[in-house]
Amino acid sequence: MRTTAVWPPTTHDHASLVHAYATVLRWPLSVNGHAATEHTARELADDKAALVHTECTAFDAVSVPRAAGRDALLRLDRRDLLVPSLLAADQVVMLVAPGTGVPLGDLPGVEVASGAGACVLLPPTAGVRWDNVPWSDTDPAPLGLTDGQRVCASLTEGLRIYGPSARPNVAPASNRMIVAGRSGAVLAQVRASQRAGR
Repeated sequence: MRTTAVWPPTTHDHASLVHAYATVLRWPLSVNGHAATEHTARELADDKAALVHTECTAFDAVSVPRAAGRDALLRLDRRDLLVPSLLAADQVVMLVAPGTGVPLGDLPGVEVASGAGACVLLPPTAGVRWDNVPWSDTDPAPLGLTDGQRVCASLTEGLRIYGPSARPNVAPASNRMIVAGRSGAVLAQVRASQRAGR
C-alpha cells in the first residue's frame, strides 16, 4: 500500500487529504460535481473554490446545529466514543455507521444523509474542516464508525440544552448533499453541474 509523505493529513494538505479519502478510506470522490480519480481530485482540490465531496455509502452523515453538535461530541468523548465529525460555520456533521443514522433524522433540527446519491462536503472545500478525523493518527488506517444509536442520547441532550435550528427535521431524500456551511446556491450549482454532465 502506498502511503503519503505526511501522516496524518492536515486540512491544508490537499494532496494528503485526497489520498486519505481515496486510498485509506476508499471513499468515491467528486470534485465540483464530477466523479474524480485520486489523481484528478488532487489536481482539482488545489483550486480554492473546489467543492470536494463523497457519497454517503460508507457512512451516514448526521448534520446538527453547531452548538448542539459540539456539546454532543464532548459528551461522547467523555464516554471514550470518538465520532468522526466535520465542522462548518453553523453545523457539525457526524459520521456514523452506514444505515444507523437515519432514525436520528426524527430529532428536531437534525438532517441525515444516507446511501448512494446523498453526499457530504469534505475538506479542503472552503469553510469545511475536520473536528475528529475518520482515520488513525498513527497509521494510515480508517477508524471504526459508531452506531448512530450510541450517539442518540448525547445528541438529544445537546439539542435540549441548545435547541434545534430553524431547519426542518426531515431525513433528506436521495440526491441530497449536506452543504456544511455553504449556501443553497452552491448545492444548486453542484446539482446543475451533475445533471449537465460537466
